[in-house]
Amino acid sequence: LELPSGPEDHPGPPMMRILQLNLNHCEAAQDLFCDTISELRIDVAILCEQYKNLAPPNTWLADADGQAAIWVHGGIPVQERASASTSLLRVGPNRRNFLFQRLRSTKTL
Repeated sequence: LELPSGPEDHPGPPMMRILQLNLNHCEAAQDLFCDTISELRIDVAILCEQYKNLAPPNTWLADADGQAAIWVHGGIPVQERASASTSLLRVGPNRRNFLFQRLRSTKTL
């Protein structure tokens, strides 16, 4: 997977690199995630089933039951505003808005 190396490769407004992953509660997958975000210079990662929540200095926003998290690169400002079913994040110097709604499925047999 090759991504543009930076803003100089993309004319126009700055781009934000977003990665979405399911880590399947696997320690090795989370270790690989940590290497990958550095290598690919990811700005924001949306994760499901993380192995564990990361401690500071990481910006790590996790749901109450530990099933999903949002990781944000350390230098990017974040403002969080949450309600029972929706979280609004303002990310980056230009304060781009990201709206995340938590969906629950009912288990049926």
